[in-house]
Amino acid sequence: MGSVGLSVAHLNTWLSGAILDNALNINGYTFFRRDRDGRGGGVGIYVIYVRADLHCEYIPCHGDYEQVWVAVKDKEAQLSDLRLNYDFVACPGDANINLLNEEISEAIELTNGLRAVGMLQLISDPTRVTEATATPLYIIAVSDELGVTDSGVINSDISDHDLVFCRLKCESLKPVPFMHTYRDFSQFNYESFFADLRAIPLHHMFHMELEQKLAFFNETLLNLIDCHAPMRTVRIRKPKMPWLTDNIVLLQRLRDEAKTRYKKCRTAGSWDYYKQLRNFTTNAIRHEKIAYFNNLHTHPDKKEMWNTIRGCHIGSKKSKDIPSHLSNVNQINDSFVGGTPDVNTNNIKDTILFYSNNRYSDTTTPFDLHTVDEDTVSGIIRSITNCQPGFVPGRSCTTALLNVTDNILKAKEGKECTALVLLDFSKAFDVVDHDIVLSMLHYIGGGEEFIRLSMA
Repeated sequence: MGSVGLSVAHLNTWLSGAILDNALNINGYTFFRRDRDGRGGGVGIYVIYVRADLHCEYIPCHGDYEQVWVAVKDKEAQLSDLRLNYDFVACPGDANINLLNEEISEAIELTNGLRAVGMLQLISDPTRVTEATATPLYIIAVSDELGVTDSGVINSDISDHDLVFCRLKCESLKPVPFMHTYRDFSQFNYESFFADLRAIPLHHMFHMELEQKLAFFNETLLNLIDCHAPMRTVRIRKPKMPWLTDNIVLLQRLRDEAKTRYKKCRTAGSWDYYKQLRNFTTNAIRHEKIAYFNNLHTHPDKKEMWNTIRGCHIGSKKSKDIPSHLSNVNQINDSFVGGTPDVNTNNIKDTILFYSNNRYSDTTTPFDLHTVDEDTVSGIIRSITNCQPGFVPGRSCTTALLNVTDNILKAKEGKECTALVLLDFSKAFDVVDHDIVLSMLHYIGGGEEFIRLSMA
């Protein structure tokens, strides 16, 4: 309860009177307990005070319910302040009640109590299964069912008490840029530093008071260090990429040093040395990145794999404007639909009449639809080339999409321009006369059944 400066942790204890409180102390926490009279059970609460003016007192309670209550003593806090400062609340626990039996009064009271405070119980399957009984003893109550993606019971091989779980919707936090201040030793020169250090007139300190000596020494030494290794402040926008190993960082530093050296001397030898280091570092980064993603590809949980890839901030999320002449998709579509020139209707009638009353000279028998066996269909599928996605194992639409994405990324790494054109041929038959198509099917040997199905 952060609003009143109090944090509480509740747990099942299985304690007995033989275990003293001082054996359970946690630094900074106060422990309140209520043990079960018989074997096992019992509950306890650890309380930490965020505010010094708060304290809690144990409230004795009686009855069969295992419960422990404490009173929060605070003169300033109002009753309305005692609330949870969280958008989502999940409360797992051992209810020790058969919630499947709606005739039990304890089950009714627990369900009504949770409903009264806006909580929903998720677990409906038995959590303890024996030869004679199957009861759901463990519960998970949540304040918002929409915040849960999955819940249920996990079988336990070591006990007849199974485990309960729930998966919550958690948005991944974007890295927040922050300022990092450090001392820059990249241009540090030991010989120059020690030469300036020896030049400091430390003998002046013999004529000073103690406090003056300390101030003189600190100021002189700090000025010297600031001169040779000044403080730098940089803005960190992204976390370090996982493929940037210590060797890669060393290569990057050597590459940058070689570039700085070339800028100073401008010789052919320094340029060749920098260029070799630059190319070697680029190839090393590429190989490390490939090795990292190849290893990540073998991850059994594909959802976690893609979350890791998104966490690497690959690609730019900045929107780029489409050229004005390509921004109107309706105009592009109309150019395909209206691109066919008008045809003389009189010629169309003559064409239809010709194809409907004649057959192609090489057509001896009309072709029609008939049933084929499984081997024929398999042969047709096997004849599909490897580059054709669909209907072949390992060449699905997902594979085609990955292939296109990979080509775009390769072009981006090569600083090449990529243009992707997607054509929708759903209106292809809207620009031709259907009667001409049917008459031409008859001309090349189409049977009556085939033409009838084509008309449909």
